[in-house]
Amino acid sequence: MRKVEFDSSKFGDVTSSHGKWSRRDFLKGALVVSAGATTAGLAACAPTSALTSDSAQSGQLGSAAQQESPTATASARPWEGSAPKIAEDRITETINTDVVVVGAGVAGMNAAAGASGEGAKVVVLEKAATFSARGMDNGAIGSKLQKEHGIVIDPAEVLKYETQWDHGKLNQNLFKVWLYRSGEMFDEIIDLVADAGYTSGFASGVMGGREDLEPYYRMYQTNHGFAQSPEKLDADGKPIDAQHVYVGILEEFALKHGADIRYSTPAVQLIKDASGAITGVIARKEDGDYIQVNADKGVILATGDISGNKEMVKEFCPMTLHNLGNGSGVVDAYMPQGCNTGDAITMGAWVGAVPQIAPAAPMVHGFGFQMGFGAHAVGWLQVNREGDRYHDEEPNEVSNANAMMLQPGAQGWWLFDGGYADKVLKMVPDNAGFGGTPMIDDSTAGMLEQAVESGQVLKADTLDELANKIGCPAASLKATIERYNQVCANGVDDDFAKRSVWLQGTSIDTAPYYAANIMGMWFVTIYGLHCNAYSQVLNADDNPIPNLFAVGNAQGDFFTDDYPLLTPGISHGRAAVFGRLVGKALAKGKLYSLTPEV
Repeated sequence: MRKVEFDSSKFGDVTSSHGKWSRRDFLKGALVVSAGATTAGLAACAPTSALTSDSAQSGQLGSAAQQESPTATASARPWEGSAPKIAEDRITETINTDVVVVGAGVAGMNAAAGASGEGAKVVVLEKAATFSARGMDNGAIGSKLQKEHGIVIDPAEVLKYETQWDHGKLNQNLFKVWLYRSGEMFDEIIDLVADAGYTSGFASGVMGGREDLEPYYRMYQTNHGFAQSPEKLDADGKPIDAQHVYVGILEEFALKHGADIRYSTPAVQLIKDASGAITGVIARKEDGDYIQVNADKGVILATGDISGNKEMVKEFCPMTLHNLGNGSGVVDAYMPQGCNTGDAITMGAWVGAVPQIAPAAPMVHGFGFQMGFGAHAVGWLQVNREGDRYHDEEPNEVSNANAMMLQPGAQGWWLFDGGYADKVLKMVPDNAGFGGTPMIDDSTAGMLEQAVESGQVLKADTLDELANKIGCPAASLKATIERYNQVCANGVDDDFAKRSVWLQGTSIDTAPYYAANIMGMWFVTIYGLHCNAYSQVLNADDNPIPNLFAVGNAQGDFFTDDYPLLTPGISHGRAAVFGRLVGKALAKGKLYSLTPEV
């Protein structure tokens, strides 16, 4: 066992909302990213074995399991084949334990802490050199933090609206476990963080008034942030973000309770006995040989999503790849590079598991250049590269991204004009953005000019000049704006049915004129294994595979089609909740309860 301390330098400066980028950073306009810089400094979590030269050149990432086959290439589809043979003499170490956790992110570390805290012997296998943490929001309902602030959220209402978001395709009984047990599990985490000397609170915040909007635009106050203070510094005196501190606390807890955490040790195969039950995992050690870890009570897959495996994304979620790398507005902000390569799907397929039945859920947030009054917050006019309007532009990050990705070249721009300050305050009189941050303040004009100078925002004195800078036909752009201004004057959007609140202040009629790209931040592609309400992995007959469980983004059937904004932080929230529930239950030799334990 080797403990690896978190070294922020390994993650570089570009760490998205999966690291140092946060929603608050975006809203302050502090981050400027170009699509050509998305892979800088992201090599910390690359698999320990090298890809083939062809795959490295193509940028396709292969899974750890895939790389065990001497004939496999990064463009192969190993989940459709069978497990490669590993010679017995290559297995140089064998360990017997109670629970094996594959993956050391939010889900895996909660599983390890939950199981070890209940007295189970735990082995954690992680392909990266350290644990994985990202973002800042962790979603739950019914926690002590929410109760302290008088926040009451109706779980049944959330279930109804979440089901509508996903068109009835999610496993509602699985979702209800998060609804009714997340508060209980988060209370444990809040106490754990407090015992380590840190405080918890609400993280990025939600847009003012969002809790009262119609369901598609609603946001509940579910976004918990753990270990927010005091600030922790790394060896170089740089701040470590709260999410890394939080997962580090879980790691320390698990180690204290006897967990054996093996970093740089990717799992490559599951072990199945003659009855079909999963009895352990084979993983590759740093020296190239293998370790076999036998599990008496169960194996928990917490290997993350499929974003790092472009072949899987092409198969299961092609929309995000539309024109990617050729001018698309999508920024591949997936973190950490080289890790989340669909290993659960590949290894699961080799033992009879199947992926979720419903489509994948890409988490792509459409921000645009992040002024406080950007396209995430205000329903500005948006046009494609033809100069045409293409959707209702409501300030919904998912809608903005989805609509943009379907446009020619997967490109879109949001437009505003020289009267933006007065118009924003007319539409949003309290001037409240995310977390109460003002949309317009004394620094706004200066920040806008800096953005113009850097090229992140286009500025023009005439619409012809603006069209030239965008690269769209001037006649089309001017016709679109003329029509849109008429819609705004009428107060009724006969073209796309945008709500009137955004028609009273988004007309384009006051020089100078501005345009900025809709920037779709692609964080993860959620597509996991078919599971039941107990997180048991299912086979093609919808029956549980004994002793095999999936949590976090390796768990399917929880999201489909989209990542809803209804409950901010729910991705990390469900990772923590199901990780803890499965870990604790396996330690006790049973399945978890679907409802709170009294």
